[in-house]
Amino acid sequence: MRIACLLKFVPDTDNLVYNDEGKLLWREKMELTLNPDDSSALAWALALRKSGADGEIEIDALSMAPPKVADAARDLLRIGTDRFFLISDPLFAGSDTLATSRVLVRGITMREAEAGRYDLILCGTRSLDGDTSHIPAQIAALLGRPVITGVYRLSLAEAEGQATAETDDEDSVFTWGLRLPAVAGFVRRRDLRLPFVRYADLDKDVDDRLYRLSNAALGLKPEETGLAGSRTRVERTFAKTLPAKKQTVVYGSGESAAQVLALLRENGFPAEVA
Repeated sequence: MRIACLLKFVPDTDNLVYNDEGKLLWREKMELTLNPDDSSALAWALALRKSGADGEIEIDALSMAPPKVADAARDLLRIGTDRFFLISDPLFAGSDTLATSRVLVRGITMREAEAGRYDLILCGTRSLDGDTSHIPAQIAALLGRPVITGVYRLSLAEAEGQATAETDDEDSVFTWGLRLPAVAGFVRRRDLRLPFVRYADLDKDVDDRLYRLSNAALGLKPEETGLAGSRTRVERTFAKTLPAKKQTVVYGSGESAAQVLALLRENGFPAEVA
């Protein structure tokens, strides 16, 4: 089985840095960390291989990210990822989800042409810095493969070429059959955590499995990616300010209860309270 994990590295949302025009995140100047949903997807793949229940499993990671992500990529290789493809080019700056999906799909198809089709393409359902949930569906649409998002549990079925995915909402749990090859978007699970790098492997040289791809290799047209290839535009950015809230402290007494009731009524609660 061959698995591709699409990984996004997201910025510290408390310390965002914009370029001079204020319309692009300046990722090269921000601390980046692996998106939690994507982390769960990779953790699932590594746990599946460790279980040994489904034969030989190859795991590739692909990430469209700045070159500074290379150190984090090395640690992911040290914990068991087979290959890491770091896709980076100034041409990709400002890419929206569609333009990003085009870049990732080109990387996927190039790799599949070299080594064979991926049975599963895993990613996070959403990212901390965007939360659009577009990427899994767009990747699947461009590849012409089935997709399921919001996955918190995935298992391979006994029938070859089949998988079972579980999703949920506030009231129900849903079980879905998935025909492979397919795309699955995970949500964060606390019990799906990446292992730590073993002390003996902290300085292990893994650069022979770290591949850097620019658009010179992918061959996308300038109008297909970056700002030129994006259907969405950022018109302006601003810091949202919240109105100050008045705080009222009351103490336990009959008079205080009447004060609380009056405050509730002032803020739109029903006039009659049982």
